[in-house]
Amino acid sequence: MREIEADNVAEVLAGLGWIAPGESLEVRPLLGGVSNMVMHVEREAPRGGSISRKSFVLKQARSQLDVEEPWFCSVERLEREVVVLQMCRHLLDQQPPPAHSHVGVPQLLAADAAHHLYAMGAAGTGHRTWKEDLLVGQLDVQVAAHSGWLLAVLHGGSWEDPRLAEQIGDQRFFEDLRLDPYYGHVARRFPELRGELEELVEMARRPISLVHGDMSPKNLLVDGHQLLLIDFEVGHFGDPAFDLGFFQTHLLLKTLHAGRQAAAYWELLGRFQHSYQQQLNVTRPGLPLNELWQRSLLHLGGCLLARVDGKSPVDYLDAGLQESARRIGRDLLCRRIDSWDTVGQHVLSLAPGS
Repeated sequence: MREIEADNVAEVLAGLGWIAPGESLEVRPLLGGVSNMVMHVEREAPRGGSISRKSFVLKQARSQLDVEEPWFCSVERLEREVVVLQMCRHLLDQQPPPAHSHVGVPQLLAADAAHHLYAMGAAGTGHRTWKEDLLVGQLDVQVAAHSGWLLAVLHGGSWEDPRLAEQIGDQRFFEDLRLDPYYGHVARRFPELRGELEELVEMARRPISLVHGDMSPKNLLVDGHQLLLIDFEVGHFGDPAFDLGFFQTHLLLKTLHAGRQAAAYWELLGRFQHSYQQQLNVTRPGLPLNELWQRSLLHLGGCLLARVDGKSPVDYLDAGLQESARRIGRDLLCRRIDSWDTVGQHVLSLAPGS
């Protein structure tokens, strides 16, 4: 494997036949992730090669993640990412999108297993992450609703599908990138929670549907009426309740961070849940949704603790808000709160100035 850097991208891509030799490129590293090298490539004048696009995004795995704690994962996860990306695109193509919107995933343009590298279509020049909007108080309930629709399509379309279970049933990357650095790390730090967290690990492994594994606002790109989901390296066949707990953890933490606007942020959670449930009822009518939501609340508790005390803590909470997140997480895990209304009252009471 040859690692790509800004000064060797043109040579590597020409060697793979993705662009023509000697092409002039403008290469810009994309920031925000901790596990991969991601670059935006702009071609001055495409002259050939298997990629016809003028601009695209390259992604290559790194074995050591860029966090303070030691954290490693096999670079072979990029091959899994390519498979899951294609699965997600196929599942989304089976459903009509929400009115007047495009909700989807990037197009795969090329992949090379030897270099653990792939190229995908780039988002529009005006795109931003939904995380950026949320942290500056720019709220859009349609993005929340479309996120729920998207996740329900992926879960419902793959529910108990034996073919997909066989293709992506290996959960080792999920173990390395989520279960151990999240639940395992917190259990080692707080041994009194080990039993509850080990139960979450076993629950997460249940083979039910495709699980994205990294569904978060930083991986949702917003551009006008377009919403793109990215980053599929943690994708596997497991319990969809993990995705629900993981995603709603991000919205809940931003609700705490919002202070006086906390109630408006909490509304985003409600819109996400309503849209998810509505679409899942369309795709898979009759599923036991109450059980799914209850499991998601337990994962919410575990993920809250992980985003404060795991290997990759969020960077926008002060010490007081970190302690509030710990209290909520512990309550969800140990008191087995099974009502979102109860969670909401708890969160809104702890948000500063709310």
